[in-house]
Amino acid sequence: MTQPPPPSASVSHARTQANSLLEVSPAFSNLGSTTATRSWVALGAVVLVLLAALSWGLFGTVTLQQTMGGISVSNGLPYEVSIPKAGRIARLGPEGRVYSQGDEVASVLPYDGGPVYSITAPARMLVTGWETVLGSPVTPEVPIGRGVLLGLQPEVGGLATNDPLVAVTFVPLVDYQSFAEAVSIEVAVLNLGGEPTTYPAKMVSFSAYPSSQDRIAQITGSPTLAANVMEVTGGEAYIVALGFENPDDAQAVAAATQSADPRSITSGQAATILLTKVSTNPLEVLFGSGL
Repeated sequence: MTQPPPPSASVSHARTQANSLLEVSPAFSNLGSTTATRSWVALGAVVLVLLAALSWGLFGTVTLQQTMGGISVSNGLPYEVSIPKAGRIARLGPEGRVYSQGDEVASVLPYDGGPVYSITAPARMLVTGWETVLGSPVTPEVPIGRGVLLGLQPEVGGLATNDPLVAVTFVPLVDYQSFAEAVSIEVAVLNLGGEPTTYPAKMVSFSAYPSSQDRIAQITGSPTLAANVMEVTGGEAYIVALGFENPDDAQAVAAATQSADPRSITSGQAATILLTKVSTNPLEVLFGSGL
């Protein structure tokens, strides 16, 4: 049998050099085991993170907050001053003054040559501001000023409660759940002096049926706001009445209403409503509709 030729000197030298390199660099021989160890550590870390996330998703909680607009009614019902005749403003009563029922607050000289038309307070009213000046032309049903019917009970405006209220808002029916499940409600309002006040609140009533534009105008004292509410809600506006969570707040506001200090009156001012909800199903929040 023919024997294979012995390796050449150059091949033997190459093998010897490669073996020497491995002996000089032990890291090469441990490369496989080191990489495997690091891979298992990384994989274990990923598994722990996934388990923690799953545990939080199934058993954890998450706090959610939602804000919406409203209108303050804490001192009484807002009132929008308007006239049924076209003409020019002949007189405007002082702003910040309280008028008794029947007192003249403004007058208009009609274009038809008739007698001066007097605008009177329908109840005890604080005039908060005029939107016109003496001599300006006015048209029927266009607001010329705003006020607050001090101490007027909420049920007068068609609300199904007589509790002291801090604010009302108008929402579609789908928002009922947000109010029902809220662990806390806060209402922030600005007084006529521009100073903010925040009141803890509670839902007193949620109307069973949507409200008409006229009813919303009656409660807010603003046909303009009522028209905007109907547009935003698609004509399905449910009234949410929010009362004071703390009786002391209700008493303090009632005292301010009696004093009729314009700096303490907030009715008719825009309100910011903050709802806080705690969800026990974070996965539903992440992949569902949230609050």
